[in-house]
Amino acid sequence: MIIAKFDGFTIIMVHIPKAAGSALRLTLRSKSSAAEDWREFLQMNDGVDHTHTALYYQYVQPHLSINSKVVISVRNPYDRIYSAYLFNQRTKHYTRHGITKHSRFKWFKGSFQDLVKNKLRKWVTMARRDVSKFRPLEPVGIHFAPMTCFITDTRGKPRVNYILRQEQLDEDYTQFCKSIGWTPDAAQIFHCAKSRPAATYCYLSHFDLEMIEIINELYADDFLYFGYTPIIL
Repeated sequence: MIIAKFDGFTIIMVHIPKAAGSALRLTLRSKSSAAEDWREFLQMNDGVDHTHTALYYQYVQPHLSINSKVVISVRNPYDRIYSAYLFNQRTKHYTRHGITKHSRFKWFKGSFQDLVKNKLRKWVTMARRDVSKFRPLEPVGIHFAPMTCFITDTRGKPRVNYILRQEQLDEDYTQFCKSIGWTPDAAQIFHCAKSRPAATYCYLSHFDLEMIEIINELYADDFLYFGYTPIIL
């Protein structure tokens, strides 16, 4: 997450995991020299993942006002969940933050099909329960939490001003800059080359019909709120 105060407004960039959040955060960093106050939250402390912070978290509240602008990047739910599965198979992300053991680590060892059909519902249910009680999201597997969880405020309602899609990030970032009076950077979006999929990447090839139905149900709010079209069987 980034909370940055500029002359006349505050930018709050909510980093939704596995939705080009790193690319957006690193791109916005080029504007840090113009900020009156710039804060990036990248640590995992006391069981709280501060990189992937939801709007209802207590320390965010003082910065939410009529002059704050919440910006996020989002991703097609099918693509995002498969990417989250691949990412979590490498547990270096957790060990880097001091989490060396967790009962859910074994969930990443099985197939993608097994995770979606037998484990994902429990994960999403737990995330939604945490949000309903305004508790920090569980760090291990936070990448599977619905995207709407991260933009839920203390009223239990989604709050966002600018939605950038990973599928058209360059274009959306340019429009975002223009809308707040910024000149788009010449270098434009910082692309995380190491994590970009191969040209032959086709996430839908990893779903069968039952898995598509499960994603449609569990992430219905994401499809609806962010304008993605679910596959109708």
